[in-house]
Amino acid sequence: MAAEKNFLGYIDDNKKRAYAKLVLVAIALIVIGINIFTGYEYNKILLTVTALSALIMLSMSLYMVSDNWYGVIIIGVIMVSVYSAWAECMDSYLFGSAQSISLTHIAMRGMVIMCEFSLVVMLCIRKRIPKISSEDRISSKEIFNPIIVYGLIAVLLFIFVFGYKRPTVPGERGEISTLYEYSVILFIMGFMYSGRKWYTVLPLTVVALAYCAQDLLYGGRRTSLAIMILLFLVLLSHKLVFVKMIPVALVGFLLLSVVGLFRGGVAFSFDQLMATFGDLFSKKFAIDTMYSAYYTGTAFVAAAHEGLFDFSDRIEMFFKFLASLVLGGGAIPNSNLPLVVRKYIDHWYGGMFPMYGYFYLGTLGTVICGATTGFFAGSSSKKIFSTQLGRVLITWICTNVFAWFLYSPFPLLRGSALVIIAYFVCMLGDIISKKLLKLIFKFEFKTANSK
Repeated sequence: MAAEKNFLGYIDDNKKRAYAKLVLVAIALIVIGINIFTGYEYNKILLTVTALSALIMLSMSLYMVSDNWYGVIIIGVIMVSVYSAWAECMDSYLFGSAQSISLTHIAMRGMVIMCEFSLVVMLCIRKRIPKISSEDRISSKEIFNPIIVYGLIAVLLFIFVFGYKRPTVPGERGEISTLYEYSVILFIMGFMYSGRKWYTVLPLTVVALAYCAQDLLYGGRRTSLAIMILLFLVLLSHKLVFVKMIPVALVGFLLLSVVGLFRGGVAFSFDQLMATFGDLFSKKFAIDTMYSAYYTGTAFVAAAHEGLFDFSDRIEMFFKFLASLVLGGGAIPNSNLPLVVRKYIDHWYGGMFPMYGYFYLGTLGTVICGATTGFFAGSSSKKIFSTQLGRVLITWICTNVFAWFLYSPFPLLRGSALVIIAYFVCMLGDIISKKLLKLIFKFEFKTANSK
């Protein structure tokens, strides 16, 4: 039976969902319009409207999750947006303190930017995301090269030992090198050439868990979280129903919160653990990483609107940012936006992905960020899944979603370029190694016959 379509062509499987989407779009547009036309001037009415925009953003994000529940791999992109929206709403707009950043016109503008971003993402996801099958994973029985796998394991072990600076004082965080940060790419390549054989998958998994343990032990979260997401995508995503993963996700969430104790040098104890859980409940599970990234993002917005940088300055910085993707941030002065802004406005580094776009290009930047996210999170990405390189790219984007959405667009852009390079280097290595093996076997066969 043909699926019904509403008059906009969005959500084509039932009218109730279509109407719900239209209502959310209409309310979002009204709220955004009120904020824009009032000029973001602070008053109690505008604060109420901005709190409403926070609720609308959360509603749109929850709608996208409920409507795409089975898109296991690409649902991660939406889930981070949902949790970010939750943290912002709970901490800054619904249950925040009187000193909350929500009481400034810049933070109000920031919330509207996030609302605009969520709206664009929702509009870009035109159809419900289908469940990802075993064939959509990056590994397959047809792609198998143990030489590449064991070679990558050797490189990963070297990076594990020498690419991580362990702290000498308890409570301090470890320092990761650039190689360590991008080691997830090598894990992806390793699993791709594993052929789903136990003697290649098992050692890769053990090394991956060692990376996670080291990162968590010394107060890190970003690398370990990316590797854990990768292990789930490679080993479990095709076997488990997404709903059943919620309890596991909650346990992982609490574990990552406990790791935060080490980040500030707090001595671990049962009382401190209970205090941490109590703090999480009081903040409605809004952890510091989320709302600190939002606060930093509002610093970008403030820098764009408080006369610190005019539009030509921001465009120049945008091109410097693009150049730094190729040459590196150290080679291009003033290409690191958080460092530049921190000279004028104190913040906690990181920054929300849509607010990077807004700083550089204004509302157009927000729309581009939303369209990019919607493209990878929506049904159009199913076309990318038809190619092996596409599956590898989507896997990288999903494993590092926390990094590029909450910290910097670097992992999304530069990381994707490195993934493409690694993919073709490994492909070349696969061709060369197989040809060498054939030559060696032919030589041995001829030698044996001559005897």
